[in-house]
Amino acid sequence: MPQYCCVPGCKNSGGHKFPTEIALQKIWRIAIRRVDTVTKGLWQPGKSDVVCHRHFITSDYKNTLLGERSRLKADAVPSVFPFKDTSMEESPRQKRLKTRENRSALQPEQDS
Repeated sequence: MPQYCCVPGCKNSGGHKFPTEIALQKIWRIAIRRVDTVTKGLWQPGKSDVVCHRHFITSDYKNTLLGERSRLKADAVPSVFPFKDTSMEESPRQKRLKTRENRSALQPEQDS
């Protein structure tokens, strides 16, 4: 049975197993931002959970010979995610207000 990437929103199969070192594994879990549905805390990966290659950058891999399987460096941490950074986004209310202001600026003033 294929193993699917455990990153929320990712549907790729295959990937890299979680590190056995507890501290590094926790860093991976925090980076992935997956929440345990029962405890609402930090998700705990199972033995078969993997993170696919799309969540790592080229420098996370060891240099290998052509045709050899790519191997992660011991300190590699997944860093490429589809998460949206909502801190800089405008709220729907702000967008509506800006649209109204733009429309009123484009309309000629009416003299009474």
